[in-house]
Amino acid sequence: MTITETFDLVIVGAGASGLAAGIAACRARGAGRGVLLLERMPRAGKKLLATGNGRCNLGNRHALAHPYHQKEFATPALRQCGTEALEKFFDSLGLALHEDTEGRLYPRSNMAASVLD
Repeated sequence: MTITETFDLVIVGAGASGLAAGIAACRARGAGRGVLLLERMPRAGKKLLATGNGRCNLGNRHALAHPYHQKEFATPALRQCGTEALEKFFDSLGLALHEDTEGRLYPRSNMAASVLD
């Protein structure tokens, strides 16, 4: 039996984007053969544990105001998937967020492991 006969979708890379894509794919596909995430590192999402000094900075409420080098790309992307969509996504996973005084979003636990779990 091959991988394509076992799984509906194979995602190469189980970092932050791969994990989010896997969640979205599972939700969109419903019941089926499932989604396989492949990762060369010993643990999926390992780099998440180091972000935000171990607290996992998930976003910034003031991201649209940042002076990006490629603002013509960043602005539409941030408008389409801004902090409200981000908060809704994490809320749907049962992950509560909090905002610091500079608008950065972290898990309420202040531990990156909460995001990975």
